[in-house]
Amino acid sequence: MKKRSLRQKRVLGALVFVAASGLLVIALSIAIAPNIENTHAVKDRQRNMLLEGRDAWRLPDFTFIERSGKQVTLANLRGKVWIADFIWTRCPDACPLMSAVMARLQAEFADEPELRLVSFSVDPQFDTPAVLASYAAKFGADRDQWLFLTGEKEAIYHVIQKGFRLLVFDPDDAKASHDPELPGRSVPQGWLGPAVAWAHGVGEHRENPVIHSDRFVLVDRAGQIRGYYRSTDPQDLMRLKQDTWKLLRTRGT
Repeated sequence: MKKRSLRQKRVLGALVFVAASGLLVIALSIAIAPNIENTHAVKDRQRNMLLEGRDAWRLPDFTFIERSGKQVTLANLRGKVWIADFIWTRCPDACPLMSAVMARLQAEFADEPELRLVSFSVDPQFDTPAVLASYAAKFGADRDQWLFLTGEKEAIYHVIQKGFRLLVFDPDDAKASHDPELPGRSVPQGWLGPAVAWAHGVGEHRENPVIHSDRFVLVDRAGQIRGYYRSTDPQDLMRLKQDTWKLLRTRGT
């Protein structure tokens, strides 16, 4: 009887653990999902943004450092159509996949001098120009067409959150609590970006996940956002290519 009771206790304990884990996952999903999921109306607005240039969001000015060590500003990208994404070099899962897609886009638009690919680091304190240069080389990034930007973390996060209106959050960053829109260490609210990359770093300097959008963003020659595209959705990626060609073939956009 004692042995059976002990076995029953162990089974009961395992069931309680599984149930508690399930409740925790559900609770986290409920807490986070509203912050990162868009309504269908917003998704439709994003989808149609290319055709509604008058309603497109204009990016704020910025100045960051490219892997070459040169400064890159929004003004430097004026007159170019460009595709942005948000990565960090220690990310072992979502970011390499996004960079692989960017590499395919580079090949697709290799003969288009008016197109730029721009990758912003969301871990700029680690991702120095030298680190980004090494990362870029792994993906065969062309120095002229595909830019990798780093800089002050606060400035980069400001551009992503307020300019691109996408989610980015570093759990290790206590400065987030200074922004009224970033309540303490919780996931930021109010930014578009239905899908996020729960990217876990490697090594002792990055144990917590950096939470950031896995969207590609299409920007026109005037520095206006013209569309958002999920990096894991083949149909979205096809739409990204089509919309990019449209902008390249249309002068003044």
